[in-house]
Amino acid sequence: MKDKFYPIQCDCQNVFDADNTGQLIYQLFVENIVYGLSDDYGIDIEMPSEEAFEASPLRQLKRFFMNVERNIGDKSLLLLIDEFDEVVKKVEDGIYSDELFDFIRTKMQHSNKTRFIIAGGEYLLNIMKKKALKISDTAKPLEVGFLEPDEAREMVEKPLGLKGIKCLPGAVERFLIITCRHPYFLTAVGNGVVELLNREKERYVVYPDDVEAVSEKLIDMTQKSMYEHFWNSLDSGYKKLVVAIIAEQSQAYDDYIDIDRLYDRMKELHSAGGISGLYKDKVRAIVNELIAGRILSNENKDDLAVCIAVEQLRRWTRRWKNADEVLNEIQGGTGVYV
Repeated sequence: MKDKFYPIQCDCQNVFDADNTGQLIYQLFVENIVYGLSDDYGIDIEMPSEEAFEASPLRQLKRFFMNVERNIGDKSLLLLIDEFDEVVKKVEDGIYSDELFDFIRTKMQHSNKTRFIIAGGEYLLNIMKKKALKISDTAKPLEVGFLEPDEAREMVEKPLGLKGIKCLPGAVERFLIITCRHPYFLTAVGNGVVELLNREKERYVVYPDDVEAVSEKLIDMTQKSMYEHFWNSLDSGYKKLVVAIIAEQSQAYDDYIDIDRLYDRMKELHSAGGISGLYKDKVRAIVNELIAGRILSNENKDDLAVCIAVEQLRRWTRRWKNADEVLNEIQGGTGVYV
């Protein structure tokens, strides 16, 4: 890839204080591209004035890309835009201009010198499939799913091995159990393990307890942005409540909750909340939707019993999304359940 492209990562989660489109564009694209080309590839691009982007953000971004593309020779920029859901939601809330999508769409269609890989969660994938985003007809949706066990082991062992770090077999298995072999969480836990060893100095062996310690740290509320796209992808109050109850009722990654147990707990909550109109068929339909969206996993098709598909998400939900509190939040908010 590097013989054709200069890959640059642009993480939307790192844009903390962008209050308008100009600030977003400057922090997400300009700063990452200028610093990335300089630090990783030795290509110096003059940093433009941030004030100019405040006045006319998209015009300045067009000029910026023209300048960059003239200075990178025969190769092309490859912009890896992560957590794009965050930008989409703020456009929908009126914080950023939707003209940014027009700009990206035009670059995708007409520029060979700048390419985009846009990553996000279930929310982004859904609106792309529904053609509800201006780049939907230009971009190709690609779902990144769960890896096979051997692929996941390689994803853990190979990067650590390149750093001279040995991951004991028990620790590798803890990686696979906690992440359920999902690349996003494998990467997050792997990065956390490297940070842990860097702090301890002179230790190059990963033990199962290390993986558990990193998992626990990532569940802390300071890391909540890791999980927001998961929780926000639950687009109804009932879905949030179902997931919260499953987390509440389960004790481990392989603890499957059957539909009767789930329904009884939902009836208990709804009775306490004075809500009617709850039917087992409705609960079953919601569960099936969550299975189709890979939020839940079922043990077998004959006897419906489910768990949260990723153990790290089950742990986070159990810690921070108490079922009674979720019900209260729904009642105090929009009151929309389905």
